[in-house]
Amino acid sequence: MDSIIKNGTIATDSEIFHADIGIEGEVISHIGRNLTASSNAGAKIIDATGKIVVPGAIDGHTHFGYVSTDDFDSGTRAASSGGTTTIINFARHIEGMSLAQSLEQFRKMAESKAVIDYSAHSYIRFPRPEIFDEIEKLVASGNPTFKVAMTHRKEGFMLDDGAILSVMKKVAQFGGLLGIHCENNSIIEHTEQLLLSEEKRSVNYFGESRPIVAEVEAIRRALTLAQFTGASIYVVHLSTKIGADAISDAVHRSLKVFAETCPHFLMFTDEAYSRPDGEFFVMTPPLRKKEDREALWEGLSNGRIKTVASDHATFSSEKKREGRRQNDFTKIPHGVTGTGVIIPILYSEGVAKGRLSLMRMVQVTSYNPARLFGLYPRKGTIAVGSDADLVIIDPSKKVQLTPENLHSNLDHSIYDEITCHGFPTMTISRGEVVFDGENVLGKPGRGIFQMRRISPEISI
Repeated sequence: MDSIIKNGTIATDSEIFHADIGIEGEVISHIGRNLTASSNAGAKIIDATGKIVVPGAIDGHTHFGYVSTDDFDSGTRAASSGGTTTIINFARHIEGMSLAQSLEQFRKMAESKAVIDYSAHSYIRFPRPEIFDEIEKLVASGNPTFKVAMTHRKEGFMLDDGAILSVMKKVAQFGGLLGIHCENNSIIEHTEQLLLSEEKRSVNYFGESRPIVAEVEAIRRALTLAQFTGASIYVVHLSTKIGADAISDAVHRSLKVFAETCPHFLMFTDEAYSRPDGEFFVMTPPLRKKEDREALWEGLSNGRIKTVASDHATFSSEKKREGRRQNDFTKIPHGVTGTGVIIPILYSEGVAKGRLSLMRMVQVTSYNPARLFGLYPRKGTIAVGSDADLVIIDPSKKVQLTPENLHSNLDHSIYDEITCHGFPTMTISRGEVVFDGENVLGKPGRGIFQMRRISPEISI
């Protein structure tokens, strides 16, 4: 064995137990009591007494590169510092390129920079018959997940219902998974123009400009399309109680639908838009009411919401403040930090406060994403033969979530006033320590692109 993690409390999706973990090369080789390094006198001993060892988080929703302040170096550094060991970014469909060419462009952007392992969802933007036909080849080649948007028409991301229906048919036929940004674009554009015409232009009105009905109507429409195509769909960044209820009802009707929420929806409400730095909290969908926040925590606890992902998309203070200077909330770029706070927030605000069990935390941060996105059992668990992607959490460690402690390129943090009680003291990616509790040690380019295959019968 090259390394042994001694005396830790190990938590997986289904059990909690005391044991040592032996690592050989990049994988877990032994799990047991009183492991020794007799076969390798040079083995590194990592003392986890009084600490919790969990599988590395899998952040299935990041926006590194392209227009974000964080590229694949700074973004994956930030991820590793919070216990995330794999990210799945969006490979934007580039105009004039096929999906495969866009995916190759993405890999060129990431391969020399990623500190941890990574993969991609193909983000379909330019629907044509030949693009739909690519879905079969991408699924077969180990790239089985896709995304479409029902909004952001002006930015060039929205697909109409006919195109989404065509994508769903192909995804259903060839066994992929389709992520969907569910907001009704017509309602949003109409509401934005109405507010601007009434001179309600400040960031205070941003939440009002994207009302709950826009999310809920789009979710129900997506569920209807999924029902008639048989597609497996993944509703990204769920923000509302009513939306969660709609998804729960669909699950009871045996639809293959899974829901994700984000740390910012678990921590903040739309009152943030009245703050002096309210523009920093602009993301889509927007922050909601207290009752929505509590419903999302409940959905994580009872299993209705399957994953937590960051939707990490960062813009500098200068870019965020431009909309305030123009007194026009529509000019504020959408996106916040988050990839480095998933485990810290879920542990400190969830497990430590009794909202989540430790096993549920593992499920929504690691096991469920691994199963959904085709990474299991290589990732998402602590088992012999699995990648040694591990996080050691010290329940007594307190860390304020300042920009400096989040290790990204972003010059501000919406979590700046939050101190987590319980924080990673070590992140291990494929057997290598990439974060030592204070510093990111992983080198750019060590991350490996992950090919994936989704089980035909996903059950989580």
